[in-house]
Amino acid sequence: MDGIQILRHTTGDNAGHRNYYCANAESMECEALVSAGLMRRGRTVNDGAQRYYIATDEGVRAVHRAIQDERDRAGLKRWDVWVDGSEWWDTRAVWAKTRSAARYQVASEIMECSDSPRGSIFAMVKVRRARG
Repeated sequence: MDGIQILRHTTGDNAGHRNYYCANAESMECEALVSAGLMRRGRTVNDGAQRYYIATDEGVRAVHRAIQDERDRAGLKRWDVWVDGSEWWDTRAVWAKTRSAARYQVASEIMECSDSPRGSIFAMVKVRRARG
């Protein structure tokens, strides 16, 4: 399980009815979340073999953001985008409903970030549906 999945399980997907996660006493995933300030250690159980981990306020906010991100992406598809231009080069994933919307989103960002006069930038934007 990755960190956000552990936090979502800990908080019951932010339903408010729980805030604990029982794992091996020195769980590397949970200890990483403790180091990041997203969880804190609770009491040990089963003769110290397991420990409860509790989400901090920041951890609960991270779950809330993850749930909101999922809602925002509802209906959106992931597109792989390659930009090759005179002033701009980039490779990344973009979330958009259509291929042309993904291309427009990236082109708009290029125009916003450029110091060149409008219309003087040449960039080829290639978009394809992301795999997996």
